[in-house]
Amino acid sequence: MSNNNKNNKNGSDKEEDKNNGNSPHDDTNKDVLDQDDFEEFESSFAQDAIKELSKEKGSEGETSFAREMQYGFSEYAKYVISDRALPDGRDGLKPVHRRILWAMQNLKLGPRSSFKKCARIVGETTGRFHPHAGGVYESLVRLAQDWSLRYPLVDPQGNFGSIDGYPPAAMRYTEARLAKISLDLMENISPKIVDFIDNFDGEEQEPTVLPVKLPHLLLNGSYGIAVGMSSNIPPHNLQELMDACIAIVDNPQITTDELMKIVLAPDFPTGGVIVGTQGIDSLFRTGKGSLRVRSKVHLETKETHKVRKPIIVVDEIPYMQNKSNLIQTIAGLIDEKKILGVKNIEDHTKHKIRIEIEIEESYTDDLSYQTILAQLFKRTNLETLFHGRINAFVYGRPLMLNLRQSLAVFLDFRELTVKKIAEEELERVNARIHILEGLIIASDNITEVINLIRASESRVKAHEGLRLTYKLSDLQAKAVLDMTLGRLARMEQDNLKNEAKEREIRKQELLMIINDRFTLLDLMKTEFIETKDKFREGRRTDLLPVDNIHKVEGRPILHQRDLLITSTTSGYIRSIDWSTFKLQGRGGKGVIGIALDKDEFLNDLIVTSNLEDLLMITSEGQVFQVPAYQINEVKSRNTKGHIISRVLPIEANIVKIVNIAHDGFLNNRTLVTVTKKGIIKRTTLDKYQHIRTTGIRCLSFKDEDDEVVDSFITEDPGFIFIATKNG
Repeated sequence: MSNNNKNNKNGSDKEEDKNNGNSPHDDTNKDVLDQDDFEEFESSFAQDAIKELSKEKGSEGETSFAREMQYGFSEYAKYVISDRALPDGRDGLKPVHRRILWAMQNLKLGPRSSFKKCARIVGETTGRFHPHAGGVYESLVRLAQDWSLRYPLVDPQGNFGSIDGYPPAAMRYTEARLAKISLDLMENISPKIVDFIDNFDGEEQEPTVLPVKLPHLLLNGSYGIAVGMSSNIPPHNLQELMDACIAIVDNPQITTDELMKIVLAPDFPTGGVIVGTQGIDSLFRTGKGSLRVRSKVHLETKETHKVRKPIIVVDEIPYMQNKSNLIQTIAGLIDEKKILGVKNIEDHTKHKIRIEIEIEESYTDDLSYQTILAQLFKRTNLETLFHGRINAFVYGRPLMLNLRQSLAVFLDFRELTVKKIAEEELERVNARIHILEGLIIASDNITEVINLIRASESRVKAHEGLRLTYKLSDLQAKAVLDMTLGRLARMEQDNLKNEAKEREIRKQELLMIINDRFTLLDLMKTEFIETKDKFREGRRTDLLPVDNIHKVEGRPILHQRDLLITSTTSGYIRSIDWSTFKLQGRGGKGVIGIALDKDEFLNDLIVTSNLEDLLMITSEGQVFQVPAYQINEVKSRNTKGHIISRVLPIEANIVKIVNIAHDGFLNNRTLVTVTKKGIIKRTTLDKYQHIRTTGIRCLSFKDEDDEVVDSFITEDPGFIFIATKNG
């Protein structure tokens, strides 16, 4: 744990912060507020104004435009970083949140008090402490949302918005009070414990930091965009953070890698699953890392949950995602048939999230289920990236902190706070002991004291007589004069002596805390254990070190099925499940394969797997490539499908469809193309592996009336037999 000499922004804690350990941050960190160089502004039209401005400022020579811009922008940047965007590394709060909590404390809105209108809280905050009226209610609302904060600091009553993105009710309708955990952020707060400064109008005092008992910077996280930097700190589990703080107290030389065995990963309020450990390692070691957060889902079928139709149930969604928008995105993909195997989506959320995604019966096996999940995770926000950056304002400087540094900043501050609390209590104990000593002296000489008081002409004379006769201080003499007759009883006199002994014992305990660092650290450990037991709660976010879902790179992992692909002379193309056609015995009459219009004929038909790719060759010699699963699949044999021009920019008829495995574009296989005039051409398949959507020409015609009549694939070595129409 670190406790180096630090420069607080009010400078009052310099002497207490000396050399008790290592620095909570590396010396390699640099001040982020570097200034850019500007070219000097030398417009002749502005020289007189510049000279006049220079005289007003008392500077010599001309005031350059660059200097003014540097000064103004740097001051603005410092203000945004310190007062608006970045949280304080000690209590993990931005000024607006700190002022809201302090205003609610002044209104005595504790966890057991009655609720009070949010309009009153916002008015108290903006009128006394926060000069920016805009955004205060939104900040108050966020402090109460259990899907935004892992441990909400405000207890809400009324409509405070929803995870669907619906806004909260107006502040005149909603009510709030402090949550129980907020008391641990403001316990023992006083000007002797933390620094207080004047508010914006100089009429009141407000704290610059709260005397938090837990590492709130990592507990609830924070988000803000400053000038030249941003902060996006994920929330964590309180129990893990408390255990990590205890570990640092026990072993100040503990490494970040050892702490990562205690603090496993961020713990989001909406749960979910963190996939992989690389992002976690980067975040905890460097303060910056991207976490892949995935929704928590499970499959329900007729056999397992007695449902009427197989469904994928989404129980938890990634942090800061809008549930309503997520459902709309999935529904749009279903309508556009971009997610195979999914039929419908419904929202059955009540107290807990439950999104039901209906899937086809044939996709209930494990491979198909994984296939659908792979598509959903790739195309929707059921899986997102959380880009974490632990940027905070630490003793006057914006710094990026790793896991250990973040906890060290808190522990330094807590050590200093506990010491100040002990010093403040010691003052009260000494003052009480001083009064008790005077009362005991008076009780031991009660008869003489009573006679002295009765013989005095006034209270002032009696006060002076007590001081001179029994060598009492002014405070002791006043306490004796204020003593009631009931205190003259023998039991009360014994109570005074017993209280004096107890106060003396407490005094020695406080002196040990103040003067012996190990005693102070033991007290901190006891506090951490009590806090952990008070708010004990397991993790909500699970960890998945190795991804169990197949990666989707450009094409989904499909449930293998055989398809019949047909194209007509009218430009229609379709695919239909091969199982639609049943095997017929001898003498069978057959079934209608496709309904054709008058003068419409089939150009080609082919049976292929949905895992394969199709090469479509037009009569003009253009070749187009499309995966088989992307061809519009129909349910009825009478449906012709869609016009191909809606899918690909094809104007001519498709005369041939050739199927090929996705990895079968090899240079030892060739595409053979034959024209009506007898032109034949062979091209290795590797030339067609990556074709643009606009297609590629496979051959050129010598005669304008020539056209492609056939195309097929051959393997080397092999033979080709071509027959004319005359046989």
